[in-house]
Amino acid sequence: MRRPRMRVALLENNLGYADGKYSLRIPAALQPYMGGKTVIHQK
Repeated sequence: MRRPRMRVALLENNLGYADGKYSLRIPAALQPYMGGKTVIHQK
């Protein structure tokens, strides 16, 4: 049950919306696991 809750918390706290597109900021603690990415942008 923890994984779905973690995903929801991550989205609630780091989801952004600008210029009609969504983006997700990657917390510093997770950036090493995401290849150093700081933001994921909507295509």
